Amino acid sequence: MSEQAPLRVWHVDSGKRHGGGQVQISYLLNGLVSRGVACTLICPKESPIPGLGIPPEVEVIHLNLRSEWDVPSIWKMRKMVRTFQPDILHAHDAKAHTVCRLARTERQKVIVHRRVSFPIHRHILTKWKYGAGVDQYIAVAECVRDRLIGIGVPKEKVAVIHSAVDLSRFSNTGQDTTVREELGLTEDQKIIGTVGRLTREKRYNWLLDTLKPILESHPRCCLVLVGDGPERGPLESRAERLGIRDQVIFTGHREDVPRLLAAFDIYVLCSESEGYPVSLGEAMAAGCAVVSANVGGVSEIVTSGENGIVVLPNDAISLRDAVGYLLQNKQLRMELGRAGRESAIKKIGTEAIVEAVLKLYNEVHIMGR
Repeated sequence: MSEQAPLRVWHVDSGKRHGGGQVQISYLLNGLVSRGVACTLICPKESPIPGLGIPPEVEVIHLNLRSEWDVPSIWKMRKMVRTFQPDILHAHDAKAHTVCRLARTERQKVIVHRRVSFPIHRHILTKWKYGAGVDQYIAVAECVRDRLIGIGVPKEKVAVIHSAVDLSRFSNTGQDTTVREELGLTEDQKIIGTVGRLTREKRYNWLLDTLKPILESHPRCCLVLVGDGPERGPLESRAERLGIRDQVIFTGHREDVPRLLAAFDIYVLCSESEGYPVSLGEAMAAGCAVVSANVGGVSEIVTSGENGIVVLPNDAISLRDAVGYLLQNKQLRMELGRAGRESAIKKIGTEAIVEAVLKLYNEVHIMGR
């Protein structure tokens, strides 16, 4: 009996900036290759993914993917698909979605990964784009699944598979005692922290306003914002105007996020919208007590009172009360941190997520035989 050929999957992504989606693709490529899947990455030359530690077995093909209707890229993709005949085209963003839809033949199955929760823009081609040319969608949260179903995608075509957290990055973080020293803080100072690009949708301006009374009443407490972005200058100015600049630390972009998370006493998420908040999952994996606005897929990872605290979006009083209570209750912080780490290990480790995606691949591939 001849040995069965490995499943051949082409991963298509148009991103040119280091973001959460690109990190998730790198996790997936590593996990799939270790399980015998033949993976090819189709991406622009500027893509950060090849530099994120993907396996050498992954063939990388550069494609501009400037837009959904980049005709030269679509034409090149169609030629490659017809020449090499992969089994599955896995589109990881909106541009890749359209390109894969147009490049497929009857032999390929198309899977589209949707990682964002904002409304899907409706236009004259929406019905075509989200129609029969896609075999399966992966939504990173139930709210994302609901968006897809809301524009007419059959519910049986949408699988919810959460984004992954690389738990190995958080295995020894608690042993590092140098973070506070690097930040200019002493052991008795409490840290409220958050991680993300400094953009308007993260609502850090609102967070500064909301936590001002906490910082004023707890002079040995500070807020640490990890990340960089276009709002850094305005946020620094706002902290100055609020009179709390000395208690707000802007670290800029950091490659050692797990070390920082392990030093936080409380992690706060206050975004106006999220798909699946990986940063929140990482904070839980680091054993940090979390307080989060109930947006996107937050309720799918945090059960309020059990492994974190969830408050209504825009509820400044509830968020402030939750943070203040945790600052004064070390035992509860430790209990929530332990429970959060346990749930992260069970639900969102890379191994579990890769297995879920591979199971979906096999189901979709078998349907085509």
